[in-house]
Amino acid sequence: MNDRSCLRGSWQCRAGTCGPARRIASALACTVLLNGALTIMTGCFSERAVPMLAGDYRRISAPPTDATARQWIAHAHPQIAGLLPAGEPTALVSKGLVDRAGRAIDVNAHFGIDPDDLIKILENYSGLLHSAQGSGALPALDAPAPQWPGFEDVFIPIDDDLAYSARIGYATRDDAVLDADCVVILPGIFGDNGVIRTRELARALRDHGLHVAAVELRGSGQTDRRYPHVHNNFGALEAGDLLAVAEWLQTQPKIRRTGLIAFCWGANVALVTAWEEGRRDDDPAVSDRLRPLLRQRSGLRHFEAGILVFSGVWRFEEVVEKCESRWKMLDDPVLDALQDEIEERFVHKGQPPSGSLRGLIEWEFANSPLSYPGAVEDGLDYLRLLPHRELPGYDKLESVRVPALIVHAANDPMTDGQPLADLIATTENPRVAGLLLPGGGHVGFGPYARRYFYSLVLNYFDPQVGVATGGKR
Repeated sequence: MNDRSCLRGSWQCRAGTCGPARRIASALACTVLLNGALTIMTGCFSERAVPMLAGDYRRISAPPTDATARQWIAHAHPQIAGLLPAGEPTALVSKGLVDRAGRAIDVNAHFGIDPDDLIKILENYSGLLHSAQGSGALPALDAPAPQWPGFEDVFIPIDDDLAYSARIGYATRDDAVLDADCVVILPGIFGDNGVIRTRELARALRDHGLHVAAVELRGSGQTDRRYPHVHNNFGALEAGDLLAVAEWLQTQPKIRRTGLIAFCWGANVALVTAWEEGRRDDDPAVSDRLRPLLRQRSGLRHFEAGILVFSGVWRFEEVVEKCESRWKMLDDPVLDALQDEIEERFVHKGQPPSGSLRGLIEWEFANSPLSYPGAVEDGLDYLRLLPHRELPGYDKLESVRVPALIVHAANDPMTDGQPLADLIATTENPRVAGLLLPGGGHVGFGPYARRYFYSLVLNYFDPQVGVATGGKR
């Protein structure tokens, strides 16, 4: 659920703190090496810059007038599908994720995947490799990430006591700033602008004529450095913060609409934000105790240029429950890596290390405005998008008012693709669309299929052929 990774033992990374995707892959590679089963160049399992190159972008034709998000991806995907690796199972768009009765299909059967094999390097080598190559490495906590040419560091006001660190780049032509939409980029949980994927994506968007704002949420990067007393709420307060970011951006000269692109836990936060933007005031997912602590909603429209999310952890409460026991690498390297991250977060905040994700959520909430008894349960209700045990998902995505596309990989070692089909099957709202690719691992879509990845993103936000071409969707 994080964007940083750490290579332990002889592969120790310079920072000493990083995230599950690459750490998982490296740990698995180490396990295989120790068992003598396979020799792997360790450099393969490391973060890589995957910049967009000349000729990568394939422009699609204009979509039908007033196409919904589901109609847009059904129109766009066939035009760029040839940029995916050959010989793989067919990717699925929204309609293909459900059967004729509207029920979720068996995703793993379609792709010929055993979910238990997703964490095994021999069975899911490409998924683990692309996850490692697409994941961030060095955290930008003590100092900002190295500068990106053409971008500036700013703080975006959220309220009287908080501003978000952001790196903004304005698209120009002949040295003049364009009138254009601005796309906000979110990394994974506690992620910052040290993630190379964010830098390369920001450059591609800016070069395409779009303004870009890469933000660091509560508890992350330079936001955490300036406001160490402001704790992360996993999206419960960050959704309102992002609405404030959009409103501030839209007051800036040369910015028309805003869009949002997010990865991993940032994807969860982005979809919750889309729901928060459009929900009813009396939505049952917002308790009477939580409601007055949320940012007052303005009634304005936000992220009308579209929301695009990759590799969300849609059944996150299953992960929370599993992390109540301490896992070892040889038993489950995914959970072992995640729990290493949880421990490092505790240490970063001056607390005794623990691998309990529930414990971390409780501690962060207790040191935030959400410190009342029962706040964690209220927060989980607010964040949940799919039912968990007897707890409802509240059909949140039915309230989304702007186009949203959810992208996932069938070989994601963090979580398989079935929850995406479950989301689409339980959502009738045509503004919410799904795309399930055969590869890409966890946030590794650039290393997996660079030309497809950039063509999808740039077409999605393009002012002539994008998902929001006709205005409100």
